[in-house]
Amino acid sequence: MALFWEQECPLCGIKITDTDRLFATSHFLDSDNDLWQFSDTAMHWDCYAKWEHRKRFSRMYFDTKREWSRQNPFWRVAYSDDQVLVTVNSDQFVDEVDMVLAETGSEFRIPLTDWEGWLSGKCFEDCHHEIERNALAVVISLLRSRLPTAEAVIAATGMEVDAEFEKKKDRDSN
Repeated sequence: MALFWEQECPLCGIKITDTDRLFATSHFLDSDNDLWQFSDTAMHWDCYAKWEHRKRFSRMYFDTKREWSRQNPFWRVAYSDDQVLVTVNSDQFVDEVDMVLAETGSEFRIPLTDWEGWLSGKCFEDCHHEIERNALAVVISLLRSRLPTAEAVIAATGMEVDAEFEKKKDRDSN
């Protein structure tokens, strides 16, 4: 987030500091969209939470991420519906789950070996705002039932758990 320090929040005009809780997306809107200037920029979470265009903006980001996920050979889809997108990159140098919430556009990156602990409650510690916690609360029981383990996440993509992952999981649990 250091790239955004000293820039102004596009919603309130106040400078962003290193202690601010921020919401940001990657570039996903072209200049022909009325919200393009908010794509690939950071804003205060409190500003974003009450922004009149938040729901439309987050839905556009979520839908774009879903579209991108269909074409991404590195991040495989483990689960996708109208509320949440879960992808995984099980490459030994990445080994992460990426989860996007439609309600907020929030994105969480979770080490694959931490997935079960994250689902068991650590997920709420990663939230930056109450609306994010509320959106996560809506989908967390679904994720716990459909993707309860890292192995289940990998299997949901059609891949198999390899020996390297098992070794890493054993190492990380000790």
